[in-house]
Formats: sequence, structure tokens, C-alpha cells
Amino acid sequence: MGREQTALFHGTSKMNERDPILERPLPSSPDTERAILGAIILDNSLMDQAVQNLKPEDFYVPSHRRIFIAMKALYEVSMEINAILIAEELRRDNSLESSGGVLFLTNLTYGLPHVSSILQFAKVVRGKCLLRQLVKVASKITTEALEEEEDPETVLEHAEQVIFGLRDHRDAEGRSALSFKEVAGKARAHLGGLNAEHNSAIATPWERLNNACRGGLNPTELWGMISPQKHGKSAWAKQLSVFAARNGHRVLYFSREMSDLKIFYRALAPLTDIPVSQIRFGLDERRIRESIDATQDLEDLGIFIDTYTSDIVDVRVRTREMVRTENINLIVADYTNQFSARVRKSANRSEEVATIWRGWKNISQEFNIATLALGHPTEILGHVRKNDERQAPYFHQSAESREAAKAVDVGLVLWTEMGNGQAGARPAKLYIDYQRDEDAGGVVDLIFNGRIMEFHEPRFEG
Repeated sequence: MGREQTALFHGTSKMNERDPILERPLPSSPDTERAILGAIILDNSLMDQAVQNLKPEDFYVPSHRRIFIAMKALYEVSMEINAILIAEELRRDNSLESSGGVLFLTNLTYGLPHVSSILQFAKVVRGKCLLRQLVKVASKITTEALEEEEDPETVLEHAEQVIFGLRDHRDAEGRSALSFKEVAGKARAHLGGLNAEHNSAIATPWERLNNACRGGLNPTELWGMISPQKHGKSAWAKQLSVFAARNGHRVLYFSREMSDLKIFYRALAPLTDIPVSQIRFGLDERRIRESIDATQDLEDLGIFIDTYTSDIVDVRVRTREMVRTENINLIVADYTNQFSARVRKSANRSEEVATIWRGWKNISQEFNIATLALGHPTEILGHVRKNDERQAPYFHQSAESREAAKAVDVGLVLWTEMGNGQAGARPAKLYIDYQRDEDAGGVVDLIFNGRIMEFHEPRFEG
């Protein structure tokens, strides 16, 4: 066998070898575990800290785990925690000898100083337990990947769920009951935030809408807005995004309908008073220079456009990344019908749409951000009611939309008059069909300027 063939052979052999890192023992700190148990025997009051910060499974050494369980049993009936009584508890369980016997228990305190707190010890033990859980999760994910029985995207989704589920579980364990004093502090902070200068709501460009909807889009809220095609829903969403960004908010704009350049040109049109069609297809030299100069007014706005992500699970992954790296606090989805969800094969499109809407709501809650999702009534809402003076569809209109409507906090319908008005100006109405925990049924009158693709509120004399 030639040298190159030998090298190739050995290289292939090494590829199939088990990674030596995987052969290492699991993370643990037996000495720290012993220090906790010994400290509790020396000072029983430390058991209060132990039960609040540790669980039996946090202990890696089996004998330490059994001893801690015995200590908890004594603690729960207000008995003294000492080597003799611990031994009796273990003897009842037939686990005294497997836990080291009485001699092992009496030696737990050997060489230990009296300490006033075991919190740092508990932090170390919990940390080692978390690392062990991560190793086990990673091993399971590795096994799934090597077996190649599932679609790669499914394996990736499962990996993400279990890892972040582990984080959520640990965070939940760390939460304690709050006293009324602590809750009062939270209430004062919240009430202070209701002041207009410190309102956490993301205001829209339309004052009447803000007044009707608690100041605008609030964290964890999902706003759903539906509108037929050519009624300006994308222009409305673009205008809101630019307005929010000018007020210091950070916007992640998912678009499955328009390119990033088209969205940017729509934001540019109001600055130059040049119709979008002219910007895209032909300008004279003077207007080209004006448009180039105007781009500088937009380039520093915190708007991030994603025209590729279409699956609601992938949207969640992208959102997590952007919240972490760019401090995003508003999502715009244009529009929901163009997105997909991973549902069972027998599910119909109505069920998939409902899953997508619930996905937007879950994202809003998970990342404490506001979301505006646009929809199209032909798929979500069905037919317009008969014998109704209102021309616009209703947000809660078909069996299909009822599931979607369960997810939203505010349900809006945009209706723009077609072919009326002068110089591209057309009357429009924004119906507030649903508002969670609030009265709904309001209407915001708007004027749509089709030339620059923007809405403004009409001025009323007197």
C-alpha cells in the first residue's frame, strides 16, 4: 500500500473513532457536595438555603443524593439534622450501607469550618448539574443526527427546543415567591411607566389609533391587520415601521411580498415627494441626486429587512438572534398568508394559518416585543357580510379566522376607497374590530396618498 493510500486509510479510520472528549467523566464537584452536607449538620439553619436552592438530583454522587433526601425528610418534620438521625432515615430506606454507613456520615463534618452561608457552594453544585444536563442533551441530539431518521430541519428544531427548554426550566426554578412589598415596587414602576414620556408602547403615526389602543403597540402584544389587495396594508406597515424607528425603536421587518429595495424605495418616496414608480424606473439627474441625498436620512434607522425566512419556526430563531444582537422590540410580518408552519400532514391550510398566527403571539410573549402581522381576507376571513353598509370585511368573520383571532390582542381592518379623490388621495378607514380586555368597534378615518404610499389623518375644521 502506497504512502498516500496508507494516509488515506488511516485518515478514514480516524474519522470513525469516538471523540476522546466524549469519554471524559461528567462534570461534578464531590468535595463541594460534601461541604454542603457537612455544613448543614454543623448548622441546621443552613437547610433553609439548601431546600430553596438545591434539588436531590443536583447532587452527582449517589450517596450524597440519598443523604440530602434524608436531610429533607428530617427538615420537613422539624427534627434535628445529625448523623444519627440521618442514619435512621437511611436505614428505613435500606440505603444506609450503600450511602457509606454511619462512619461516612460522622466524617462529613471532618475538617470543615463553620460557615454562615452555603449559597456559593449551591451555585457550584447547580452549575455542575446544568453542565451534566447539557452533556446529556447534546448526546441525545448527536444520536438523532447520526441516526439520520428525521429531516435535518426537524432535528435542528428539536435541538433548539430542548436546549432553550432547559434554560427556561432552570429560570423557572430560580424564581421565588414575591412579597407584597416587592410586588408594590413592580406596581410603582409600571404606574410610572404609564406616563406618556415613559410609555413603553410603540406609538403609531396616527394619534386617534394610539388613543384608542393604549398608546400604541405594547410589549407582548400581537396586532393583526387584514386588508384586501391594493388597499395599502404594506404601505401602512412600512409607514409605521419608519415612524417607530425614528422614535428610537428597533424593527425586524419580515416581507415575503416585496424585496428589500422596494421597501426602501417606499420609505424614500415621502422624503423626495417622488412617486415610487418613478424612483424605480426612471429619474432625471437632479432627482437622482435628491434621492441619493435622501437615502442618508434613512440609513441609520434601526430597521432590518428579512425577505428570506418563511417558516414560523425559523422566524422564531431569527428573532432570538436579532433580539440578542440588535435589541429588536418590534416585528412586522408582511404578510402572514405567505408564511408556513410545520403541521401534521392531514392538516388543512386553515389550521396552518391558525398555527402561524399563534406562532406570532408566542414570539411576542417569549421575547417581550410587539408584533404587527398583516393578513389577506380572502384566505383568513371568507366573505363579506350581506346587508351591511360597511364595505370592509370583519376581522372575526369565518370559522377559519376564529382560531387566528384567538391569538391577536388587537384586530384591525384597513379599507381604502378605490378610484376616489384627487391627486392620488383616497379616503380610507381603519376599523378596530377587536381589542383584548377593551371595548372595540372604533373607526379611524385616514387619507391614503397613493403617490407616496402614505396615510395621514384628515384635518377637521373647528
